Amino acid sequence: MRQRTRIILNVLSNYGAFLIYGIVNVIVVGYVVRRIGTDAFGVVALVMSLIIITEFVGRGICQAVTKHVAAGMSKGDFDSVNRFVNTSLVWLGFCGLLGAAMCAGLAMCIDTIARIPNALIPEARLAMWLMGLRVLLCFPLNAFQSILWAHQRYDLGNIAKSVTLILRLVLVFVYFEFVSAGVVELIVITIITLLIERLLWIFFCLRITKNLKLGYSFVSMSTGAVLSSFGGLLLIIHAANMVGYEAVKWVVGYELSVTDVGGYSLVATLAAFAATMIRSSATVLMPVASKYNALEQHEANAQLALLSTKYAMIVAGGLCVMPLFLLETFLTLWVGDTYSTAYIAQIALAGSILLVGQWFIATSTSVLQMLTGIGKVKFPAMVTGGWAVGGLGCLWAYLRWFDGSLVGGVMCICLARLIGSVVHLFYGMRILGVEHGIFIEQAILRPAYGGIIACLSVWAYRQWVNVHSIPEFLLACVIFGSVYLFATWFIVLSSVERSEIVEKLTLIMGKIRTV
Repeated sequence: MRQRTRIILNVLSNYGAFLIYGIVNVIVVGYVVRRIGTDAFGVVALVMSLIIITEFVGRGICQAVTKHVAAGMSKGDFDSVNRFVNTSLVWLGFCGLLGAAMCAGLAMCIDTIARIPNALIPEARLAMWLMGLRVLLCFPLNAFQSILWAHQRYDLGNIAKSVTLILRLVLVFVYFEFVSAGVVELIVITIITLLIERLLWIFFCLRITKNLKLGYSFVSMSTGAVLSSFGGLLLIIHAANMVGYEAVKWVVGYELSVTDVGGYSLVATLAAFAATMIRSSATVLMPVASKYNALEQHEANAQLALLSTKYAMIVAGGLCVMPLFLLETFLTLWVGDTYSTAYIAQIALAGSILLVGQWFIATSTSVLQMLTGIGKVKFPAMVTGGWAVGGLGCLWAYLRWFDGSLVGGVMCICLARLIGSVVHLFYGMRILGVEHGIFIEQAILRPAYGGIIACLSVWAYRQWVNVHSIPEFLLACVIFGSVYLFATWFIVLSSVERSEIVEKLTLIMGKIRTV
């Protein structure tokens, strides 16, 4: 399969899987909040966030495996591939033990590090023990997802993800309706579905990987050193992202309340969904950039950086800019009367700030993935660590000393992310050899124009029409989506790109008529 076709297929499969993830997450979160209440939901959000804290110790290794396995396969060096795969399995097994131990320690003192109601402390402690079991069982198997990515078979990984997401949705509804609903029940269902997902990864890897051999004889100290040196830099990035995203919930829980943790989690879920959709066109770039770099095709990497950023920003404009004036209505329809109207307005404002911050982060997402593929991650790791620690420190200081609110705290976080994203962007453009002016104008500013036009049309529409019922809200979404597509077609895409799209659509329609 041609490289361009494979990239498009991977991106589309990512979109499909992440769309399913978003829909399932919206349904499950709204349902769970109604069934178990705001305090219990806040406990779930805290416990779930600890998975990032415990699992990040091996995430850099997983990306290092993808980079080196992709490079080894492009050169036909299968001995190197087997060394990296088997060494990573041992490394991730150790990380699983370490993560489980961290969860066990946190379980013992969870009531002292967050303001949890007394009635919920036993459930929170048991849920934390179960999360340790999840890390122990699931984390070592992440190596097989890295192998799928090295093969550029994101479509197979997305099949596994989609199947288990739908299974989780069904199990939650069935168990909560017919047996019992609670924090522990939700955690157990999550563990079961994640194990099924990883079993599917193993099955797919064994089917598509030639000359893959598993055995302790392939474990190599020198390979471990390579993984740890490169993975260590990625570890800094993942640790910083953990601090900048998940640790925020703990600061909010400590300085404000567990209810504010739940409120922040609601809007952070929307921002995370937007981030995931944006990254869906960027995550597939790492093995491609590694392949081009191994073959010394540097101009291909520069062109890929420009095009991938442009299409990532088209998605970012539609998800982060266009819906800003619809966010409060969506939250009201999503969680009903669980929160007061005034509180919904507050978290809607916080969510708008998070989405705008996510738009700025999107400007450098594709570039960072390509820098990872070519091994240039030292400076990005330092910058990411700086903005994450600085943002969290500003958040804590604001909430502690200035009688801060959730909205002001979110502004502190987003300001730090904005600064870090700008630094990442210009560093990446220099390393990849991209011309700054063309890159910013074509890949960033033009997609922003489309999002602003659609966002202003939302504001104008709300002045005349009430969108507080589900049918009217859905109709409004369709209208504004159409406006954004129209603006993107005529403002963002070039005439050459429009001609290529029309040509391909004509070809597809011709094949459909023939069938």
